Amino acid sequence: MTNKNEPSERLAGLALYLGLNQNPAAWHLAAGYAGGAAAAFSGFDLALAGVKFPGLLSPGLLEEAAVLFEAAEKSGLGILVWGDPGYPVRLTEIPDPPPVLWVKGLLEERDKLAVGLVGSRQASPAGLASARTLGRDGAARGLTIISGLARGIDAEAHWGALEAGGRTLAVLGCGLDWVYPKENAQLYERIPGAGALISEFPPASPPRPVNFPRRNRVLAGLSLAVVVVEAGPRSGALITARLGLELNREVMALPGPAGSGHALGSNRLIKSGAALVESMDEVLAEIRPRLLEGLAGRGDPGPALPVPPVGASMGTRKARPKPPPKSKAAPARVSMEAAPLEPGSAEARVWALLAEGPRDADALGRAAGLPASEMSVILLNLELAGRVAKSPAGLFTRREHGETPE
Repeated sequence: MTNKNEPSERLAGLALYLGLNQNPAAWHLAAGYAGGAAAAFSGFDLALAGVKFPGLLSPGLLEEAAVLFEAAEKSGLGILVWGDPGYPVRLTEIPDPPPVLWVKGLLEERDKLAVGLVGSRQASPAGLASARTLGRDGAARGLTIISGLARGIDAEAHWGALEAGGRTLAVLGCGLDWVYPKENAQLYERIPGAGALISEFPPASPPRPVNFPRRNRVLAGLSLAVVVVEAGPRSGALITARLGLELNREVMALPGPAGSGHALGSNRLIKSGAALVESMDEVLAEIRPRLLEGLAGRGDPGPALPVPPVGASMGTRKARPKPPPKSKAAPARVSMEAAPLEPGSAEARVWALLAEGPRDADALGRAAGLPASEMSVILLNLELAGRVAKSPAGLFTRREHGETPE
């Protein structure tokens, strides 16, 4: 029976996070052994969980947490606590996920289809242009672009996504009431209207150097793939790439001129086995098998991500073979190619329009009466499912080898 005096799990979750000095590993140990964050405040001995903590969890922490919830509501911030329905599913896959996230903006289901674009703060003009192009092309095709709001590559990736009218998420290494760096103040204001600012650090937390590796792990965790656009030999983007590998994410890099200091880190990544990519088509080619593996191992009833048929070509180079998903039982393979489109759906309408001949996204949107943002997602779904192909001129045509929808 629940104790009426026991705090709510959300309130206790935030209070426990504050009491354990915002240490995710200690939080999960304590909550796991106690049977929940609220139970940790019911006389639970933290030493049993192996948590070194001076003193007891005091009621004052609950009061402090209540103040933070109230302050967040007044300032338009959301707070996601571990176990909340809206907590990002991809972060549950990483070791010691953030027990608490502050969010300015909205997280959406489609953010599961996300690519992290990262790179040096001191980037070359070519690197900056590449980041903006990748961000724009990815967002235009329905991907969510994730980066860290830093100057250089990060900022250009966000700007590219905004230019395309797509979604972008910025993961910060400070509280959401800090605008860091100041030169990105305009991005800070615009991103919540097209995605979200995210931080595991409470408001008033300054941007300390120790925070950024933690920021990078969240960035990598939210992403299907991490693309290093340009990185010097000591760039923080290499930390994100390493974390991506540890989290079993796809890691890719753009090549740079031999001997260029701006590209030493990204070129070394490629030598170490990261996929070499030069366009968003090639990024999509790399994540196609990842989408297939992810769906095959899914047990949740949520909306499925689009899955391309085996053998479909999404770019100018073939995807590298990927190891099969690790599981005790071999999962059934999943293919969207065999699934008929739902009659009357937006995808079916677009498919029917393409029977009349090739069209670009704008023409299809006008004919179907759909906004550009929705049309980009529909076309990406159809393209990844192998139903349509996009020409270099930007025209979409039906792939006749696929099953004709009823």
